[in-house]
Amino acid sequence: MDDIRFDETKDMVRYWASLGGGSHAPLRADVSPRDIVKLLPRVFIIANDDGVWKFRLAGTEFYVFYGREMTGQSFSSIWGGDFAAVSDGLDAAAAARLPLVVSSDAWTMDGVVEVETAILPLRSTSDNAEVDRFIGLQTFKSAKPMLLSGLPFVQASVNSTAVVGEKERASLAQARGRIVPAMKLGERPDASIRAVENQVSA
Repeated sequence: MDDIRFDETKDMVRYWASLGGGSHAPLRADVSPRDIVKLLPRVFIIANDDGVWKFRLAGTEFYVFYGREMTGQSFSSIWGGDFAAVSDGLDAAAAARLPLVVSSDAWTMDGVVEVETAILPLRSTSDNAEVDRFIGLQTFKSAKPMLLSGLPFVQASVNSTAVVGEKERASLAQARGRIVPAMKLGERPDASIRAVENQVSA
């Protein structure tokens, strides 16, 4: 997981990789809050609502960071003009059934915090093979980013996006005798989307 910088992000990706699903994304029902209880304040779930990704739930710290209730809001609302790069990453992660990691800067009125967002594909029912949910975690370089300012984040600037987790998903798929879909993506000039071409069969 060379594209991941923060330990909590790695923990979230490893947890997601431990869930069932084989060559499909894990089920929403596979996620147990008890398993990630320490991360829950910064965990979120987004769902596709008529083509728009919206927060289905958001941890308690999101209200502190963004100054408003995020549940029901568009996922694009926290990315501003950089959401196009995130949206392309969501499409790539959904197609590959692999995690998306977004590296960004979150700005307050008097400072900036490095942010890493892991966005992990899920599906709502066993009858549906398509990704229609993502569970995510936002991790900050500063343990208490709100100490930079008494005000919430006012904008985000995306530095890069990367589809990651091939090794974790491949090892699980191999154990189940499944095939991991091969993938090959190019790079965006403004915020790169990268993935390693990979295929494993038992």
